[in-house]
Amino acid sequence: MLKKGFVYVVSGNEQSKSIKYQALPFKQLLNIKKDDFTDHLNYLHETLPKISSINNLDLTDLYVIEGYSASIEVIRASIQAAKSEIIMSCWMKEFNSLKNLLLDAYKRKVNIITLVFDGQDVEVPWRNFTHYNNEKINRRHLGEFSLVIDKKQTFLLHSWNSSPHTVVSNHPATSLVTRNYIRHDIYVNRILKDFEKEMVKFYGQNLENLIDDF
Repeated sequence: MLKKGFVYVVSGNEQSKSIKYQALPFKQLLNIKKDDFTDHLNYLHETLPKISSINNLDLTDLYVIEGYSASIEVIRASIQAAKSEIIMSCWMKEFNSLKNLLLDAYKRKVNIITLVFDGQDVEVPWRNFTHYNNEKINRRHLGEFSLVIDKKQTFLLHSWNSSPHTVVSNHPATSLVTRNYIRHDIYVNRILKDFEKEMVKFYGQNLENLIDDF
């Protein structure tokens, strides 16, 4: 550790002692500061080339977009840039806002899979699924929007309160979990549609024995 001054004890008598401080000569202090600066500069010379050599595509983005309009604009731009796959679950409000861009992406041979919460059948050329129409289930998805672009970039929009925002990430774990979440939601809703009578009979008229289980 660098010392910036000397402390010494001066004895007065047996009953008392006083501590005095002697400042460093200014030339010695300047030399110490110079050595510190040189050490930091050498460290930067060694480290910055290593950092700058990292491919930016390997870095992980994680940030939040504040506001609904700003979120939709970023999502629209990402859909326009999609190259291979779009998988999305949303409400009709967002679906209608993005439909034309999705059609353009489909024409570019982008594989598209969508799930709409509102319980409406939508005629589109890609695989689209309708969520089971149940008030309790819909309430759990209120204001929810999930999107994964090209199995890489994830958008999670939450707009049910007064502070809508979107979490954006390109971390592989985020895209994997979100894709699986949407796909499993589609699986469950396909089962509910294909076996609705059996499911209602087993779980109750509003599926309460399933939904309220946990």
